[in-house]
Amino acid sequence: MLDESLLDTPDALAGADRFGLLRGVAESGARVRTAIRSATESGIPALTPDGRPRAVLVAGPGPAAAGVA
Repeated sequence: MLDESLLDTPDALAGADRFGLLRGVAESGARVRTAIRSATESGIPALTPDGRPRAVLVAGPGPAAAGVA
């Protein structure tokens, strides 16, 4: 469970992100939107019939999985 007080202290948040997953998760929404835009420009039918993606699933092997949880 994430301690929300960490969000107010960048150094503490970085210290809690032992496996460096935070930046990748933060960038994932932009990656999904870029992939959808590229697919649309390539003529592939809409990938999200209900609008913008609302969730990102993050998975990883070994200790990374505990960091995601």
